[in-house]
Amino acid sequence: MSSSIVNDPLFEQQWHLQNTGQDGGTPGVDLNVVPVWQDYTGKGVTVAVVDQGIEYAHPDLASNIDTALSFSGISSARDGQPVASTDNHGVAVAGVIAAVAGNGIGGVGVAPGATLASVYIPLGSDIDPDTPEDMDDFVGAFRMAASSYDVVNNSWGHSGSFYNLNDPENESAATALADAVSKGRDGKGSIIVFAAGNDREEDFDANTDNLTNSPYTITVAAIDNTGKVSSYSTPGASILVGAPSLSWYYTTETVVIPAENEDDEDQVVTQIVRHDYGQIVTTDRMGENGYNTAPSPQGDYAYDFGGTSAAAPQVSGVVALMLEANPDLGYRDVQDILALTARNTDPSGDWTTNGASNWNGGGMHVSRDVGYGLVDATAAIRLAETWDAQSTTDNLATVSGQQAVDAVLPDGAGSVSATIAMPVGVSVERAEVVLDLGAQDASDLVITLTSPSGTQSLLLDAPGTSEPYPANFSLTSTHFLGEPSLGNWTVTVADRNADGDSVSFDGWTLRLYGAEATNDTRWVYTNEYASVAAGDPSRQLLVDFLGKDSLNAAAVTSASAIDLHAGTVSLVDATPLYIFPQSTVENVYGGDGGDLLVGNDADNFLFGGRGNDMLYGGGGNDHIDGGPGFNVAGFEKPYAMYTVTNTQSDLSVASYDGTSTLSNIDLLLFPDRMVATQAALSA
Repeated sequence: MSSSIVNDPLFEQQWHLQNTGQDGGTPGVDLNVVPVWQDYTGKGVTVAVVDQGIEYAHPDLASNIDTALSFSGISSARDGQPVASTDNHGVAVAGVIAAVAGNGIGGVGVAPGATLASVYIPLGSDIDPDTPEDMDDFVGAFRMAASSYDVVNNSWGHSGSFYNLNDPENESAATALADAVSKGRDGKGSIIVFAAGNDREEDFDANTDNLTNSPYTITVAAIDNTGKVSSYSTPGASILVGAPSLSWYYTTETVVIPAENEDDEDQVVTQIVRHDYGQIVTTDRMGENGYNTAPSPQGDYAYDFGGTSAAAPQVSGVVALMLEANPDLGYRDVQDILALTARNTDPSGDWTTNGASNWNGGGMHVSRDVGYGLVDATAAIRLAETWDAQSTTDNLATVSGQQAVDAVLPDGAGSVSATIAMPVGVSVERAEVVLDLGAQDASDLVITLTSPSGTQSLLLDAPGTSEPYPANFSLTSTHFLGEPSLGNWTVTVADRNADGDSVSFDGWTLRLYGAEATNDTRWVYTNEYASVAAGDPSRQLLVDFLGKDSLNAAAVTSASAIDLHAGTVSLVDATPLYIFPQSTVENVYGGDGGDLLVGNDADNFLFGGRGNDMLYGGGGNDHIDGGPGFNVAGFEKPYAMYTVTNTQSDLSVASYDGTSTLSNIDLLLFPDRMVATQAALSA
């Protein structure tokens, strides 16, 4: 499926899928999902929608719903369908994920071939999973994930209050979440997605909820149709990525209200008016139910959905596509790939460049507003196709440290810092801080974590959250992805308000989660390489003397010319890349363009990716895979100096320099002749 054969009439209004400038948007600020639909639709992947229910008979959802995997989180409901007249949210969320494509009605979901499961929870009613006594109803979704769900979408949250999974009363929720990522997908981990929240204007922080800041979850912010953070999207260091949704702005308008009697004066009223833009078009409850109260079929669709509730299911849909492309991905791989391929669509935003070294030749851009940026489905799926790791709870590496502090913060003035020296051993993915604080008003607090690389992550800045800071509460940050654990990590706690309430800081614990540190490096390049290298030319130099390394340009759309020989200049994203003398990189992955890939004297793996590629193995025992397209394998010596052997569907080409095993190669090119692969296979 591609955009050219989508016959769904509302697709053209779904700017989040393909932004051509609708509603004043910036073309290209979208999920970049259309190019992958010809290969992937999410088929075979089950996405659970934990929400207000999905109507099983909805004409744009029915064929994708698995009712056997759907259920209600409360005993008074029959199944996973809406119960109350106000239960509209889940149908809209489900359509964003997997509305059926090509059926001539409505719009399209991000993963239109994915399977939907509905888990009904009564959001906004008297029974609410935001309260501890009702969490047992909600955690059934996580328990089901351990056996049946690949992805679990949660477009709801706790709105600025501290929800603490370390509290004994929340033990069942904590256990169910841990089981979902340790047992789900046969141990690879179910992917748990949460909306960051819509409380920016209330000065809340996504880091106050242990569901939206868990290392096990992906938290999603909202980005408007121009690429900026949406006006309501709750910030936080726990946010991983952003996805498209509506936004709004305010104007002050003067309205004249005519007097009822001619003897009275007209009233002049000044009022603040909110203006929404970039609404998300999706499915709605059928007929006059739902957000759109028009009769069917017009009333079966909502034209004004939004919030981070609309952003999160887009990421769930992208994850479904990724898992179809590579079912072996662990839950941590999915998190890393989304971050590595996310785009900065607002250079004027408040960004930090972290201390990683392997993203486009340097550190990664990250912010409290949108994490690593706008999700790029095509780039994420291309990287997923070539991902050579499986990162799960079984191989999760951790290091931790504790420090007593015993300090009292100056009331409203100054701050207290404390430092823990952490050992080598972890390539960091998440950092978790537990503070022993005595603070009656959390709105007083500003808490920052600084890594040995100098990356500063603002862990808590929530002026709108005035409840006491809870004991044994975990704050987390995604901002240190790719940084080493070794060195001094410093937390700084400040009291911003001189209100007479003292803040005691007795100690803290730091835990770093990630992959085991290794000399094997994956150098990832994306379509942002040209822009970041222009600002930092040092990124154009690749230095790597140790380990078995990969240069992965699968996420690059344009043609690359990459020569792995040390001391050579390659071209990636139309920008030079210099491999430093004495450096050795063993593996290289091309992207969607027509690439030229040249190996060195090591045992190389060369993958052309999509496009019509030319691949030269060089010395050593190489595996050359052209990928899709018409691909040519080149050799330096005349044909007679090689032995060509048919190995069933592949070819082996051997000389005294080594043996190349060929896959997806259409033509062999020697200095003195060309040999069609088909002819060689039949010889």
